[in-house]
Amino acid sequence: CFQFYSSIVSNSILQLFPMRGVTDWSHQFKDNICIVYFEGIFVDLDLVVFQINLAKLMNKQKSKAVLFNLKNVTKVDSSGITKFIILYRSLTAQQIHSAMCQPHENIQFAFEVVRLNEILPLYDTEEEAITFLNKHPLLQN
Repeated sequence: CFQFYSSIVSNSILQLFPMRGVTDWSHQFKDNICIVYFEGIFVDLDLVVFQINLAKLMNKQKSKAVLFNLKNVTKVDSSGITKFIILYRSLTAQQIHSAMCQPHENIQFAFEVVRLNEILPLYDTEEEAITFLNKHPLLQN
């Protein structure tokens, strides 16, 4: 009885307040850096599909750096933080330099609490992050 009731309540709440996860993302290249723009709540990203699509973009442009712009991300939970760690490790293994920029205050706080900002650089602006990424030896001609 409780499961049935909680199922009805959960479905009703989801209809009233649908969770908007990060299923869509966009990108652009600037200074041979792939800038990825995420939106919404960073929980629903299909990491495997994202990594495949990102790899195709990076290979096509022969880019060695990726910047995750978080200005439109409103929430990151523990699974989202885990996905950033997996992305960082995967990119590093492929000798691709990465950074993050423009997080909302609450997201920056969450990253600082788990010390994600100590392994994946976090910048206030896109310009600062691009400057940092351009200084990396992999991007020097």
